[in-house]
Amino acid sequence: TLGVDASAAVLVGDSAHDLVAARAAGVEAVLVTNGHPDPDLVALADVVLDSLSEFDAALTPTRQSAD
Repeated sequence: TLGVDASAAVLVGDSAHDLVAARAAGVEAVLVTNGHPDPDLVALADVVLDSLSEFDAALTPTRQSAD
């Protein structure tokens, strides 16, 4: 392990494999659709972003204040 609690981590990805890995690791799953949302993938994600450039704005205040 990396010594990080799962509640303090997220996995950002754009594929089903990424979302399955997030679930297996017990971390929040962030899906980046790059403008092409797949309804099946969207259903698996905790957070859906059109672009990675939206990531900072999508962080919860709790996560932002932890930095």
